Amino acid sequence: MKKIINVLLGILLLVFATTQTGWAEEYFPPPRHQQGIIGGYGGQEWRLGQFTGLILNGVTYAWPDADGTATYVLQTDGAGTLSWVSNGAGTAYDDIADPDADSTIVFGDNEINVWTFADTNEDMFNIQGIGAFGDVSVVRIEQKTGAATDGTVLEVVSADANVDPLVVSASAQAGVLVVSQDGSVDIIGDLDMTGALTMVGDLDVTGNLSVSGTWAVDSIAAATAT
Repeated sequence: MKKIINVLLGILLLVFATTQTGWAEEYFPPPRHQQGIIGGYGGQEWRLGQFTGLILNGVTYAWPDADGTATYVLQTDGAGTLSWVSNGAGTAYDDIADPDADSTIVFGDNEINVWTFADTNEDMFNIQGIGAFGDVSVVRIEQKTGAATDGTVLEVVSADANVDPLVVSASAQAGVLVVSQDGSVDIIGDLDMTGALTMVGDLDVTGNLSVSGTWAVDSIAAATAT
C-alpha cells in the first residue's frame, strides 16, 4: 500500500511539474523566477506575442499592423511609430544636388576612374565657375609629390584627324590657342616667352612674338618677329 501511495505521489508531482513548465512557456512575460517564451498554446493574442506596443530599453514602439513589401525596411518617425518604407536605391547621378560641405574623393592604387560619354551634339563634360570668385582657379590640376619617376600632369590626346587636341578661347576671342592634329600651334595675340622656344612644325602667330632666350622653329609666319 505504501508503495502504491509513493507511485501515485510521484505521478502527481510529474503532472504538476509538467503543468508548471507549460504554464511558464504559455504566458509572456513568465512568472518571476521562471523561464518563458513569446507565444503559447491558448490562442490569446497577448500569449502569442502579438502586441500593439512593445517597450525596448525604455522606448515604446508602435509596430505596423501588417508585413511590409519584400525588401522594405522599418522606419521610425522619431516618436516610436514604425512603418514600412522602400529601402531605396540611393540618389541617381543626375539628381545630385548642391552639397552642404567640401568633399574629397580619394582613389587608391590601381583604381582607375574612367568616364565615357556617347553624346554627339553637345559638350560632354562641362565645368563652370559661376560664383563671384577672386584669385582662384575654376579647375586646378596639381601633382602632389609621391616620389614619381616619370609621367605627365596633363595629357590631351585626340584620335581622329579632324579633331584638334587643344583649343583655348577667351571671352573676347575664340581660338586664342589652337593645337591642331598635325602638331601645328596657332596663336592669336602676342606670344611672350621667357626661356627657350623649340618647336617641330610651324608656328603661326597673329600679333607679336617675343622670346627672351634662344629659339628654334622650322618656319615662322608672323606680322612682326622680335
